[in-house]
Amino acid sequence: MRFWEKIDKLGVWEWSEHYIIPEYVYIDGDSWNLKIHFGDKKIDCSGSNAYPGKDGEIVENKITFRRLLLALNKLIGVSTIDIRIES
Repeated sequence: MRFWEKIDKLGVWEWSEHYIIPEYVYIDGDSWNLKIHFGDKKIDCSGSNAYPGKDGEIVENKITFRRLLLALNKLIGVSTIDIRIES
């Protein structure tokens, strides 16, 4: 239940379909995809060198996205990646 509460708090269900900063479109960098279906809620989104910010806006910093990854790590009980949140 804590995971789903975190998903709600981060506003994941309202994230846009794509997160891309046009002037930073290049092959090098981070690309990601996220698909979550839970009851009648679902999200299917992706990004390339851009991430959803606090209110779903497109940002370069990964703070909100890293919070999602931390919640996923806690949910599965394994630290799959080394994540640090920097402000």
